[in-house]
Amino acid sequence: ISSAAVRGEWHASKNGTIRDSLRNSWNRAVIDCLEDEYEGESIFRKEPLLAFEWLQKRIRDKSNFLHFHKNLLDIALQVITLEQRRILLDQIRDDCWQGEIIKGIVGSESEMYRVLLQNERLKQHHLEPLAGDPNELWINKAIQALDAGYSVSDVAHAVFGSSWSWSGDESSFWNQKADLFEPLLIHTDQRIREVGQKGKDIALIHKERALSKERREKIYGY
Repeated sequence: ISSAAVRGEWHASKNGTIRDSLRNSWNRAVIDCLEDEYEGESIFRKEPLLAFEWLQKRIRDKSNFLHFHKNLLDIALQVITLEQRRILLDQIRDDCWQGEIIKGIVGSESEMYRVLLQNERLKQHHLEPLAGDPNELWINKAIQALDAGYSVSDVAHAVFGSSWSWSGDESSFWNQKADLFEPLLIHTDQRIREVGQKGKDIALIHKERALSKERREKIYGY
């Protein structure tokens, strides 16, 4: 059964009931071929086990599917259980490109981040779930990382991730990043206050470099 047949069989019945005679081959086609996020969302929400098996196959095959199926990945991760997340994490190899998948598997789950931090095989990915804005959920994970032995500097640098994009002036982008650390400066945990200061300092250094570059471009045109 092709991906087109998956859609056809799914929409043939109003309630998405698959004929018994086609069930095994339809399941396999979903796991192997499903790419459309519209059908994927309705299928995965009704049949979360297929979402889990769809994820397993792509991790097992080391499919670099994030560039094409990021939304479908997010949908699949929304419907699987905590135990299934643990299984997926255990099945991931330590390839450097798996970091975004690991970040998705951990999500906002403190328990999953604890599991990741205890996994020495995936040590190079331990801090990747900290990439992003330092909100309350982030603070909880940051404390876990600090408790696991990572330094204030490690945690602060992790916020920025490995790549950045912006529109408008780069200096404005870094100024906004610096502002995100302000709430951390009054946190009750001293380590988080230190992370906040370190993160703000990093952002301001980038801001000054960007301002220098912008001034040069205005004067010389490059």
